[in-house]
Amino acid sequence: MIRGLSFTVSVDRYARKGRKRTVNLCTARFDSTELFFRKQQPSGKEPISGRPLVLLHPTYLHSEIFTPQLDQLSKFLEVIAVDLRGYGRSSVPAEGERYSHAEDLRKFLDEGGHPVVHILGVEMGAAVALDFAECFPARVDSMILVNPSAFLYAFPATSFFNVTEALEAGGVTEARSRWLARSDYDFTRTLKPVFWFVEQVMAEYQGYHFLCDDYMTWKGNGLDAYGAIETRTLILNGEFCGEDYRRISSYLSTMMTNLTLHEIKTSGMLPNLENIKEFNDIVLSFVSGRES
Repeated sequence: MIRGLSFTVSVDRYARKGRKRTVNLCTARFDSTELFFRKQQPSGKEPISGRPLVLLHPTYLHSEIFTPQLDQLSKFLEVIAVDLRGYGRSSVPAEGERYSHAEDLRKFLDEGGHPVVHILGVEMGAAVALDFAECFPARVDSMILVNPSAFLYAFPATSFFNVTEALEAGGVTEARSRWLARSDYDFTRTLKPVFWFVEQVMAEYQGYHFLCDDYMTWKGNGLDAYGAIETRTLILNGEFCGEDYRRISSYLSTMMTNLTLHEIKTSGMLPNLENIKEFNDIVLSFVSGRES
């Protein structure tokens, strides 16, 4: 079941310009799960695609980080940004419940009547996109992976922080702060308005994954199985993204035959916020099939 309301809200809190536009804030309910999502219908006369572009956020953030894409890409096609289960305004898993984001996404798209979509994921969102494309290849027209993470990639221990120690030092607030203090966000921190915005979005994360045992599973077989994915795919790396994301990107490029790898200059972990124009231009070109 899909429920939706239209609100006139500020479309770019991170830039603090106060521009106003109507956005659709909706929820989709299936089984006992409710997923929140933001949706913008194409405003142009001739959309570049009859299929929506679905946006999946990185770890601990939520769909609002795609504000510039909802605002600008929706001039050319329908754009849907989803809060994955346990994040943003979506419901958290029941205690001990096993679930998969890919299966949630399938049910979400079924509820919305979207048999085939374009899909774009950032970091964790890219890992979900890969899992979905492996398991439901006929449902993905094209896929864009931004600084991708991937199921079964062994991140070094130095990529993380001691959650228990952070919670003891200052609760969820401290844990959120330490996550954004990681080297992955070094470049983002140099762009003060952008990092301010990311901090505001992060502040809305309630800490489910810090406080509870999470039984999220992957529906597919993980990193070494992605060579079988034939979906037309673009990987975007920020110029200053972390080395682990470059390694994953390079590994995927050696396995997936229908893949293009591109670097976005003057950007790091979040190119969609750090270099908006170049990011949006590349995405539109790729989705429309006009990429060079």
